[in-house]
Amino acid sequence: MNYLSPDLKRGNFTDDDDELTIRLHALLGNK
Repeated sequence: MNYLSPDLKRGNFTDDDDELTIRLHALLGNK
């Protein structure tokens, strides 16, 4: 399968990814 960025990270989200998502959502809200 072709990807726009070959070094794109694939796989499951880490706990750090989840924490970042929650913090950014709290800061920025839904857009």
